[in-house]
Amino acid sequence: MKKILLIFGILTISIYSYSQDYMQTGTTWHFNKLDPFSNDTTYYKIVVGNDTLINGYACKYLNYEANYGSDQCSVWLQSYYVMSQDSIVYFYNSTFNELQPLYNFGGNTGSSWYFRPTGGSCWIDSIGIYVDSISTQNINGIDLKVQNVSYNSYSSGQPSLLYNSQIIERIGDINTLFNVYLMNVCGNHCEDYYQKGLRCFEDSIIGLYSTMMYENCTYLSIVNVSNIPTEETIISIYPNPSKDEIFINSTVLENLIFEIYNSIGVLIKSGMVDNKRISVGNFQNGLYVIRLFSKGILVETKKLTVVNTLYSK
Repeated sequence: MKKILLIFGILTISIYSYSQDYMQTGTTWHFNKLDPFSNDTTYYKIVVGNDTLINGYACKYLNYEANYGSDQCSVWLQSYYVMSQDSIVYFYNSTFNELQPLYNFGGNTGSSWYFRPTGGSCWIDSIGIYVDSISTQNINGIDLKVQNVSYNSYSSGQPSLLYNSQIIERIGDINTLFNVYLMNVCGNHCEDYYQKGLRCFEDSIIGLYSTMMYENCTYLSIVNVSNIPTEETIISIYPNPSKDEIFINSTVLENLIFEIYNSIGVLIKSGMVDNKRISVGNFQNGLYVIRLFSKGILVETKKLTVVNTLYSK
């Protein structure tokens, strides 16, 4: 753990000499939001606001707009401020009253950076981002560096893989702008709306970039009540909690497709239910959400707890 704090200290000190602005006022992201219980597909928008002085540094406020329904995700019930210097983007961690590195766009294979979870974690000392490899992606005629990264939690100095993702230069993580959501792995989950990827990004350098997830940045799909499963389509999922595998039992539906999301809404596993069972033997301990589809229609959503002896202390 001492090594982690030392690296963080180096990154923090280095902000005095950096000058390039990666988060310009007006930079905008549209991210997908999925309600795992109603199956509503909506979006939220983040816009970089004007300068605000934080601890003597010129930071910028992030304006968060949820377009539909009430967003109870506790992370966005607080204010977020960012500052970019050269290739590093920092966020203000109000829990510790300090700036911590969110992205290091200049990092190459083998690079890593760390931040401490906000809000007080039950067992995590820090979150580490490790650059596994580097690639490039051409967006609107501009070649941008892509960092293929792994997110790890550290407890008593021991790393544990949370998930893998990609960080695109200037844009950030393709799943969510703020992976400080990882602080909620201990039970303070954002269960109402799960994030499910970047839809659009726009700034003065790249222009408007769409991932083509939907036909436009503000696509909405509000599920009609007629799609809610009836008593005749009740599905059993057991055992719950589970250690190795779960069984899916339905007397009506066949050829079910499943999706399993972790506590921060990242898709962990998907596919067709094979022989009425799904293996979860390699899952980390924790809370998950499983969604089952039949003929393209969501027919069941349930919480699933995995207690895997492989990862138990």
